[in-house]
Amino acid sequence: MISAFRNWCRATVAKKATLRTGYYRWRALHQCSVARGSLDWPRSTIADVPVRVDGCGTVSIDADVRLGYRSAPRIGNGEILMQARRAGAIIRIGLGTATSNNISIVAMDSVVLGSRCLVGDLVSIFDCDFHELNPVGRHISPGKISPVSIGDNVWLGSRVIVLKGVTIGDDTVVAAGAVVASSLPAGVLAAGVPAKILRTLAAAGA
Repeated sequence: MISAFRNWCRATVAKKATLRTGYYRWRALHQCSVARGSLDWPRSTIADVPVRVDGCGTVSIDADVRLGYRSAPRIGNGEILMQARRAGAIIRIGLGTATSNNISIVAMDSVVLGSRCLVGDLVSIFDCDFHELNPVGRHISPGKISPVSIGDNVWLGSRVIVLKGVTIGDDTVVAAGAVVASSLPAGVLAAGVPAKILRTLAAAGA
């Protein structure tokens, strides 16, 4: 009797998760269409929180991605923003990557996140300054724009900020609260503001 009840509970939870993902997917596709953008969201990608995709560029999500996690910390509804702000801008999320809640990814050119990455809550990834330093153009120009590339199996801890022009190598870990203003090689642990390399991580199986 208990076993049957547990199976019923699991089936009910799974059904709700499927319906939730379907709604969030439809909502994101509608937002993207209104903004005249493009969104590739495969059926195998799961969304546990709302996803906002309202830029006029391209957002491409690979298979088996998980967007948000209902048991993790959330501000409000935990919404994730993926905004390719202008025509020709690209955001790419790699195979099997998993994010927590309240993530912001904004691209004026391109932000590419590799496969099997882990992204903590309140992480922000930007490929531009949004405003010029020069006071005259500060309210007119988006400032400097430079692509962001994050490798495979990278772990970005809670509240990490990744800024324009940064490349992060495969397997690297960025500790919570770090601001990544310059590129990091593969297989290191980095922390701080700005992020600095603390040590090299042991290779898998070493």
